Amino acid sequence: MKISAIFFISILLLGGGLDQLHNQAWAGSPSERIPGHLGKVTFQKGRKTVQFITQTAEYSLDYARLPKSVRQEVDSALALREESRSEVQIPFPEKLSLHTNPLQIEIRPDCSEAPMNMNQLEKLATSSSVNSMQDFLNQIPGQSMQSFTFVTNSKSIQKGEGAGVVSSLWPRVLRSTMDGKITMSYVCNPANPNYGTVEVIYFDDSTGEFKTRELEFQKPDQASVAPSSRIHRNPESCIKCHAGATLNGKVSLKPNWPEYFSWFDCQRTRGISMYGGSDDEMRPEKYRSRTMSSRAKRPKDCFLTNDEAAHREEVEDFRKFKELQKNNPCYSSLPWAKIPDGMENSPLYAQYKNYPYKNESIAGDNYSVRTNLRFTDTYSHLMAKRNAALLQKAPGYPVMKYYLAMEAQGCLNSTDRKSIERLLPSVHFSDTSELGAGTSLLAAFSKNAGLQDRDWSMEFQLENDPSYQAGMPGENSGTDLVIPEVVAGEVLKDLGRSSQKLQKLASQYLTRGSERQFGSRFACIDRLGGALKPSMKDASSELCKVLRKENDINLAHLGSFGKCTPLTDSHPAAELQNELVPVLRVVSADAIARGKKLIQLDFKGKCVSCHSEGSYTGLSPDFSFIPNESAGPENFQKSLARLKAGAKEGLLQKLEKKLVQNKTMPPPPAGDDLTDQDRQDILSYLESLLK
Repeated sequence: MKISAIFFISILLLGGGLDQLHNQAWAGSPSERIPGHLGKVTFQKGRKTVQFITQTAEYSLDYARLPKSVRQEVDSALALREESRSEVQIPFPEKLSLHTNPLQIEIRPDCSEAPMNMNQLEKLATSSSVNSMQDFLNQIPGQSMQSFTFVTNSKSIQKGEGAGVVSSLWPRVLRSTMDGKITMSYVCNPANPNYGTVEVIYFDDSTGEFKTRELEFQKPDQASVAPSSRIHRNPESCIKCHAGATLNGKVSLKPNWPEYFSWFDCQRTRGISMYGGSDDEMRPEKYRSRTMSSRAKRPKDCFLTNDEAAHREEVEDFRKFKELQKNNPCYSSLPWAKIPDGMENSPLYAQYKNYPYKNESIAGDNYSVRTNLRFTDTYSHLMAKRNAALLQKAPGYPVMKYYLAMEAQGCLNSTDRKSIERLLPSVHFSDTSELGAGTSLLAAFSKNAGLQDRDWSMEFQLENDPSYQAGMPGENSGTDLVIPEVVAGEVLKDLGRSSQKLQKLASQYLTRGSERQFGSRFACIDRLGGALKPSMKDASSELCKVLRKENDINLAHLGSFGKCTPLTDSHPAAELQNELVPVLRVVSADAIARGKKLIQLDFKGKCVSCHSEGSYTGLSPDFSFIPNESAGPENFQKSLARLKAGAKEGLLQKLEKKLVQNKTMPPPPAGDDLTDQDRQDILSYLESLLK
């Protein structure tokens, strides 16, 4: 195929994976124009190729045949990887020879989808050529955001009411990238008061956080919204439903998604329900009983025949939905599988007949038609990355990080436990853990850092149950990973950033279940994270040896933060008998600042109300040892002097026992609103005043 016109691409400098390109214009004669779409540069055996993906075909050209000046500009842009040059337009010369590979079903429901990031989505939403939500949906670049499912009963604010309520015939749409990092949610029913608004939840790799956007194209009164006013960042309406733990005064967001393998309520207008609710199945006779699941979260009445009846209704409603909405542009803009005419009796048609859900049994090995499972898989991976990022920001993480990886690998022994209790006295862990076997330290440390049970589950507003069937393929067929296991894998990857040896070992010890079970087309999901392979867990493994050695080096390095004590004969590093390791906590400046703020509050904990000079006269002056800046310089210095004098008599040890360990101080109800992290931060601030 010959392209006879000059066209432009702009290079997107995305982190990781392949270097990406974005075609900004059309090329060729009117009959053979390639619509604006995404592309990529690939490298195979030293040969560089440019590929462009459209709705119907994939075009490729030999990069070496481009003029030298064009190659130099592309290479320069790729090498810089600066945000300011994330879109560099480059003219391609005339008469390029392109190779064409038709897409059989006109979609790419795997990791070869065209890339999409949040900046692109916002830029499209505020484009002057976009005048409505439908315009926005129509202009999403072809072959991007290939994963989608339908919510037939919702708990979100998009549920609506009356004629506009989300239902089986008017379902809410969830459309996502294949790695789950961007998900859009919207309704297609004009009678719904939220019609014209697109909600977005996305994962920010730079901070390890989920964030939200609201793209508003139309007001409830149907008035259009100007491009400059369409984007609302982290709206309160999203925070209310997606809130996890509140850490350091900031709410940590998370997705809402039912666990594997049942994504519907047998009372279909009661709970959250998706099409493909029974293990992505869309054959009426194929129903997976939830009695096979030991941790299903659905009401008990769904374990009876109600579940199977609901499944049959769902299958019939899906047929009705497709017939009713086949000409609705809102639903039609989704990347549906398009089977060529005359192939109704082919294996291809049999697999994709009920797309995006499965139909034939062979589809069990085709992740393209396991939409709800992929959502569960990718969201669970991202939850693990989120939780790992939260732990990495905790004050005690520099001391605990190697121990966390050692626990996951089965390296910890009784001496390590004693060391941990000395290093972080506020972390109390037993032999059992609600997060699963081999996670006692992870569970205790995460609670100390402020994470709650709901931070380990994506069930909607479920407070006291951290168990969650994540659907992430494990090391072997039939074994799935859970979120805590992948958190441990993220900790190991973090350690590898400062150790080439650990980085190399991580590549050997971490699972790649999606690729193993579903093929290389889904390797991008494995790149989100893995867990330590169960078959390689061994206290005598090479990984354990390296972790223990690196841990000793780390502790010795951290020794400058506080008091030190000689190693005992029983310590694993007994050969370092004469060296010192820290026994005091490593305290961050942020923790001290939080403690200082908490100390001054007279409504939370009431520290200064009882224990500062000039505040409360019912106690002996010796108890006025907490400096209060609001009480004036003279009173502050008097309290500080008492704190220093008391410290010599063991005051801080007594405070730690009552404030942090036993939590008897302050007495109820004053202490009821102090979290474990609050208590530790208060102690950290008082300790900092003694330096």
